[in-house]
Amino acid sequence: MVSKSTEIKNLNSRDIPTRRKAVRWLIENDIRESLTNFVKFIDDDDVWFREKAKYVFLSWCSDESLDLVLDLLSNRSRKYDYFISTFLSNFSSTVNELIEKLIDSENPLVRINVRKFQLSNLKTNNIKPLILQILNDPDYRVRMVGVNFIHLVEIDDTLINKILGDNHSKIKLTALEKLNYSEHSQWINKFDKFEDEKIRFNLILIRLSELIKTNNFELITSSFLQSNLQLKRKLVSGIIKLEWTTIKDFIDFLVIKKEWEFLILIVNSSSKSELISLRYDLSLDNEIPIELRLKLIKKLKGRINDIDLTPLIENLEESGDMRLIQEGELLRGLLDE
Repeated sequence: MVSKSTEIKNLNSRDIPTRRKAVRWLIENDIRESLTNFVKFIDDDDVWFREKAKYVFLSWCSDESLDLVLDLLSNRSRKYDYFISTFLSNFSSTVNELIEKLIDSENPLVRINVRKFQLSNLKTNNIKPLILQILNDPDYRVRMVGVNFIHLVEIDDTLINKILGDNHSKIKLTALEKLNYSEHSQWINKFDKFEDEKIRFNLILIRLSELIKTNNFELITSSFLQSNLQLKRKLVSGIIKLEWTTIKDFIDFLVIKKEWEFLILIVNSSSKSELISLRYDLSLDNEIPIELRLKLIKKLKGRINDIDLTPLIENLEESGDMRLIQEGELLRGLLDE
């Protein structure tokens, strides 16, 4: 007959199916008092048992289990440090003894989890001192955790200078992503001294609205041309978030300069009515390279019920390129359905 005591005892069985059955029964019946019996499975050779150990500790561990967890941390090899750090969120923010034992771990992944836990549970006025402390960590991945929280604190010269003095570019890049130009322009301007291409690109992203309003179109365009596709899309995303009245002159500039790739990526990425209309006008432009026109036409197929595509169809069917002719025939077929 199945019983709690029997299944806990069966966790030590030499027979694997019996052990598995016991594990499943204890989990299904939420027998939390069996938590200590799952310790042996944390680093079991069988991945199934390891995963179940992770599950029960994540599901059952709490402040009431603190003595068990502290006992695991007393292991001289510190082999349980990372495992325990993955479910720190189960504990209240007052488990100082647990934090003290983990924070000096040589494993940066442990310190990352600890710092995330600390920063997520601190009151806002206590976050900045901890961020400054984290920025002294020897591993940049841990320092990144601190930088990711700077949007929660008041920015000042001490914090920015600490970030600017960091020897890893990702620290500065992450900080830039967290700053807002309207609020932090005086500190953002300090990043101008760096020649790193990614930093320069992010500065353009942050200042995008200001650059467009001041007609600094060439800088934006040159940055687009020098970037990879991922960064190009990031730049386009920033542009289409702006109001049409803000970007209209820039769009006109791209048309005049025949910056087709940049322009088409913008109009194909936006649902603004003005840009959808421009998408249609551009699809009729024979000056645009065929490959780019095909991209415009592909996006217009979803608008077949909203736009009169007859002029476009006629234009395509009269073109001398078989690909365009085929697209025209396909569009006509869609209209006839």
